[in-house]
Parts: sequence; C-alpha cells; structure tokens
Amino acid sequence: MTQLRPAREADYDDFARLFAELGAPDPPPTRDKWRDEMAPASVMAVRDERVVGCCYAQVFDDTGYVRILVTDASARRTGVGRTLMANAATSFRAAGCTKWCLNVRPDNVPAVTLYRSLDMEVTHTRAALAIDWAAVERLPASDRDTRVVLDASFDAQTEARFSLHRGQLGVARTLPGRVIVTLLAATSDEVVAVAVFDRSFPCAAEFRVAAPELARPLLQAIRPHARPGDLQAKMVLFDREGAEAALVAAGGVVRMRTLHLVGPLG
Repeated sequence: MTQLRPAREADYDDFARLFAELGAPDPPPTRDKWRDEMAPASVMAVRDERVVGCCYAQVFDDTGYVRILVTDASARRTGVGRTLMANAATSFRAAGCTKWCLNVRPDNVPAVTLYRSLDMEVTHTRAALAIDWAAVERLPASDRDTRVVLDASFDAQTEARFSLHRGQLGVARTLPGRVIVTLLAATSDEVVAVAVFDRSFPCAAEFRVAAPELARPLLQAIRPHARPGDLQAKMVLFDREGAEAALVAAGGVVRMRTLHLVGPLG
C-alpha cells in the first residue's frame, strides 16, 4: 500500500537519493533549497516506511506544473507514479487550475506512456545547455539596441510573447535567489528576450530569445548576477529561433533534452 504525506525537511536524503533516478546532469539541489523552497511544495510516497517517490509541484494561475516526479527503481511500474500524479491533479483542481504540465526525458518511455494516458501531449522540446562564460563573446553580436528590465512591469507581456505559463514569472519572483532578466528593444519596448535565473543552482530555467543573436546580450545581462566562482552559464532553452545552434557553435554543450507535455484538468 502506497501512502502519501507532505514532505519534511528531514526527507532531504531520500529526495537526493531519488533525484539521482532522474538522470539529470546536475547534482541534487542543496539541502537549504530543499528546506526553503521545495519541501513545502512536495509530497512523498511511502511504502513499508521507506520513501519510494516524490512529487514537487507549483501553481501558476490556471496551470499546475509538476516540476519533479520521480520514483525509486524498486517501485517502478507498481502505480506509485500514477498515485502521485492523481494527488497532484486533485491539488491543482482545488487551486483552480484548468491544465497541467511537466517535463520528461524522451527515452523515459514508461513515464511518457503514463502522461499520455492522462491526456497530456507534447507541445515542444527543451534543451539544457551549458557554455563557459568566457565563450559568450564568441556568440553572434546583435545589431539591436536593447535595455535590461529586472522588475515585473513587463511580466504579462513577456509570458505571452514567449509562451510561458500565465503567472509563471510572478511565482518565480517569490522564490529565493531568482533574478528575472528581461530584454526590451530600446526604441519600442518590445520584449525580445527573457531569462529566469536561479543563482543558487545556477541555471536559467527559462531562457527565451526572439532571435539567435539575442543570446549574447541576454547572457551578458545575466552575468552580473552569477556567483563569482561559477565558470559556466547554464540554461534551459525552448528553441524556436535557432539559438541552440548558435550556442553550440560558440562552444556550448547540450547536456540533456526533455519533452514538455501539457494537458487539460477535467
């Protein structure tokens, strides 16, 4: 019998153990990040007093976002993942959400099958990349004059421009260590790029540009907010404009690809 309970600060070691099952290219988030940000929004699955699954989720206005769903290898194909997803759906509906979404590795066929059985469909592919800060100057230069905005005055416009979930930037602004960097065309105030940068990870979990040559000024705008000892810029890119090719040509490396799935909450 699988039992679900709210996550606790003391669950960190179990979370870190489960995190390794994701095949992510990074180490698990820190104990402090788990305590302050993730545990309050997570649910643990327990069998025979052993933690066998975890679901970390956020609510953005009308969208529930399953950020992490992972089960122990010993509990796969036993219904733990489906139980955690059903619980997340119930919580999202109670919060007024009408749709939900998540990311999954393309080669995780059982998980993709589960999510499709819940009426979720792939909307786009995301790539996690890394590039040395020293290589940023090798990226194509932009002939556009841009200005940097750090406050929330263009959040709604930015979410619409780059197909972010409504309310996503507002939630990000409440989280520790986040910096939202938006680039505007200097002459028209058109939103042309955005990054949601987490200094503690460090990574721009959303990195969106309207044209490949805007990757350089966006990274240059992020750089002052990075920690001095971090030698690489990491980002998750939804590439509609060829920015991935530009980053790779400059020395960037694709570390992982994921599918983004969205579905209705009936």
